[in-house]
Amino acid sequence: MDGAPGAGDLWGKFRDAERGGPAWHPLIDHCIDVAGVLEALLRQPTVRRRLARAAGLDDIDEGLIARLAFLAFIHDLGKCAPGFQAKASVERRGTVGHLSALKPLWCEGDLWLDFSRALAELGLGQWGDEVLQDYLEAVFSHHGNKPDLGFSRGSDQHLVETWRAKEGEPLRRLQEFLAVGRVQFPDGFRAAAGELPAAPSFQHLFAGLLMLADWIGSNADWFRFTEPADPPRLAFVREHAAQIVKRIGFVPPELPRPLLSFARQFDGYAPRPAQTALDGLPLPDESGSVVLLECETGSGKTEAAFRWASRLIDAGLVDGCYFAVPLRSAAVQLYGRMRRWLLATYGDAAPEPLLAVPGYFRMGDAEGTRLPDLRVQWSDLETEDRRTERWAAEQPKRYMATGFAVGTIDQALLGALAVKHAHLRAACLVRHLLVIDEVHSSDAYMTTLAERLMTLFRASGGHVLLMSATVGAGTRERLVHGRKAAPALDAAIATAYPRITPSHADPVDVADEGPGKTVAIEPMPLIDRPEAVAALAAEAVGTGARVLVLRNTVTAAIATQQALELLLPAEHEAFFRVGDIRTLHHGRFAAEDRRLLDAAVEGRFGKRAGSGPALIVATQTLEQSLDVDADFLITDLAPVDVLLQRIGRLHRHERKDRPKGFRAARCVVLLPEAADLTSFLHRARHGIGPERAYDNVLSVEATRQMVAEAPRWTIPADNRRLVEEGTHEERLRGLADQLGSAWDAYWKRYRGLAIALRSQGKDASIDYSKRFSETEWPLAAEKLATRLGAHDLLLSLEPALASPFGQKLERLRLPRWMAPKELPAEIPSAIVSGDFFQFEGSAYRYDRFGLQLIERQ
Repeated sequence: MDGAPGAGDLWGKFRDAERGGPAWHPLIDHCIDVAGVLEALLRQPTVRRRLARAAGLDDIDEGLIARLAFLAFIHDLGKCAPGFQAKASVERRGTVGHLSALKPLWCEGDLWLDFSRALAELGLGQWGDEVLQDYLEAVFSHHGNKPDLGFSRGSDQHLVETWRAKEGEPLRRLQEFLAVGRVQFPDGFRAAAGELPAAPSFQHLFAGLLMLADWIGSNADWFRFTEPADPPRLAFVREHAAQIVKRIGFVPPELPRPLLSFARQFDGYAPRPAQTALDGLPLPDESGSVVLLECETGSGKTEAAFRWASRLIDAGLVDGCYFAVPLRSAAVQLYGRMRRWLLATYGDAAPEPLLAVPGYFRMGDAEGTRLPDLRVQWSDLETEDRRTERWAAEQPKRYMATGFAVGTIDQALLGALAVKHAHLRAACLVRHLLVIDEVHSSDAYMTTLAERLMTLFRASGGHVLLMSATVGAGTRERLVHGRKAAPALDAAIATAYPRITPSHADPVDVADEGPGKTVAIEPMPLIDRPEAVAALAAEAVGTGARVLVLRNTVTAAIATQQALELLLPAEHEAFFRVGDIRTLHHGRFAAEDRRLLDAAVEGRFGKRAGSGPALIVATQTLEQSLDVDADFLITDLAPVDVLLQRIGRLHRHERKDRPKGFRAARCVVLLPEAADLTSFLHRARHGIGPERAYDNVLSVEATRQMVAEAPRWTIPADNRRLVEEGTHEERLRGLADQLGSAWDAYWKRYRGLAIALRSQGKDASIDYSKRFSETEWPLAAEKLATRLGAHDLLLSLEPALASPFGQKLERLRLPRWMAPKELPAEIPSAIVSGDFFQFEGSAYRYDRFGLQLIERQ
């Protein structure tokens, strides 16, 4: 590459000797690779419809596709700069990144004029001068977020000189590069193609699809470096890109028709009332839909969601399904149910679902292991190489590129938060039915993120299914109808339950499934006495009962487990075990151990579990999704919507072997000894109070009063009243007035905090209703991603740690809050010694009680 090369002599991808080179891939061919992949993505029917809806068009025509492909082609135009090309030289002098090289073209006076003139000479002026900036900024954001293209006349002056070198040869080379792009995509330059869409949602979707196209098109395993004798690149890329896009799961498989009956999809079971009601709901049109399904725990919401997804897929309205749940343990359990649904629905052609939980690598029946070079080795590699099909599973940012996945809600909400590749996540996700289970679990911050994401769904005709047993009227109005004001308390209580509330049709009341479940509510002031809680559980176990103890914190759960082990002999049959090891269930176990724990829970407490006494201590991990059926529930006080979720684990199935004294459902609610929760207003304990899981102390106090006043709750008849009286703003405001000035001041602070959280959510998220050029990536957003678990650490363990259940742990997820505050840029391995390990001066223990912080630096 000596002398003054033309655009065809510039390199776009380089492989050095350490990676099997030296070899280089021409810049023009690499840009054709990315543009060809974008074409393949744009030609997918659902993507095409979402874009058309976002732009207010009947369809996106070939001219528009060609214009977008040209824009994809120029994504790496900064690589025309000599400073970038110098990276492949031996000396590597005066090198510059290809995005930094754009600064003078974007901002500096004369060079900006030269660049603008070059674009105008190509004919880009007819694409719409005002919106072209939006699209160019989207193009230059292909690495996941908007680069800093601000030009400083001091520190960036050398960038001007590199473009002006050799009497402007680099600029002429850039013009030649742009001209090649026009030749490749001529349909984009015909006058009939029209201006680029000004609709913000269209611009954002284009940005996300381009990020995906760049990631795919840059994969040298799929798009090999050009050889001298190769045919023209574009024809090869168009054929090959269509195959790759299909293999990674972006293209949905053909759904067998006619659609199977409900019974054939779900093991011969007849649909239950909620499932029947949703199955009979009119299908929405291309304008999209938001549907809320409210019914009690254990009424079949999961299968109802799978059936709704089947109908939308059958109608061509969605490509697949992302099933979002609050907890990692719930996602792991639901994964098997999604797998069975797909096998029943698609037969031998069933797509492999993906478990979208960072730290897990699971797709279909295969599991993966992260190798030191960051590649993933799949368990069935020796019999079948399906690495391309599992590409999306190997990196959380790519999860949504597949067709079917179940994972945590944070993976969906990262499509709204202004972090790297948010647009990629969102553009892939909007093709699918997004199911948000337990929607009541979101606080003001996460609800705001959900609203932002749903703005894009609404603008592009996407489809969302919300599910909850205990959602309040305010959340229902915000998410389904986009209204900020909730109905009055009386009207909210009078709303039928169970019910389906769709945005595209009239509400549907769900028929009663039977007489319901009456639960004896027994308040006991034992929340601070784990030994007394243990004694209560041990007494019930002595009668043969299956006992579930749910504590709000891991600390309280461990203390209760240890107290039980002092009361009962080690060999007692009731203890929850994995193999022969006594243990408990919470969220601080390694992924490998959690699989064993979850399987043991369902084996001991599930529908098909045998008779006899059983005892488990757990935290919120057993509130949802896992099939748990207890005779007797002991639970910490919590907000009423959470408490109802926990009661859903009580007498979940019909059983004829419940012991005397527990044939009717009983729930002990553990309370503080004080008459009210005033002491929790400023000092949090047991997960209740400021900056804890249950920070709305007024809602918890309202629940405490209902627990004390009503000895029996009938489920589901009382659900609506209980939820509204424990969460409705009108009720809480009145309760604060009754309790006195300290509570009134607290309520004002709490409401202010909720407003601040919503504001924080708005500031840190992407407003998909604004032009792309107005989008910002605040530095705070990356920090706020920690709230969603995005910045938890996956520690390498040196040497591997032997788990208490016989697993070899080479990596362990460390919650960010447990890690040292200051971390180095390169995360070192944790040093293991027995059950203990050290990481950056902090000490931890991992044993049968899970992960515990011993000392933090």
